[in-house]
Amino acid sequence: VNKLVAIGAEARIDGKKAWIVNSPITIDHTAKRIYEEKAGEPPSDHPIAIIWSRRPDKFVVSLRSRKSVDVSKIAKKYGGGGHPRSAAFTLPPEDFKTILSFYKQ
Repeated sequence: VNKLVAIGAEARIDGKKAWIVNSPITIDHTAKRIYEEKAGEPPSDHPIAIIWSRRPDKFVVSLRSRKSVDVSKIAKKYGGGGHPRSAAFTLPPEDFKTILSFYKQ
C-alpha cells in the first residue's frame, strides 16, 4: 500500500485538489494510508483521495475526504453515492477517459 500511495499523483475532481492512486488491491486500506502516513509525496494538503481500480466489467472509483469536502455530492454527479467522507461510483469499462481527466495536467 505504501508503494501505491507513493506513486500516486496530483489530481483534480469537481475543481478540487486531490491525490489519485490506481489500487488493484484493497481500496479502504489505500485510502486510509493516504491520510495516515507520508509515503513519497503524500497528499497531506489534499482534501480528496481518489482511488480507482479496473475490474473486468467496470472501473470502480472510490472517493475519500477530509472534513472540508462532501464527496457524496461529487459521486452523485457520476451516478454513485455514499457518505460525506466516503463515496464511490462506477464507470463502464470503455470510459477510461474520465479517469484520465482527473489527473492534473
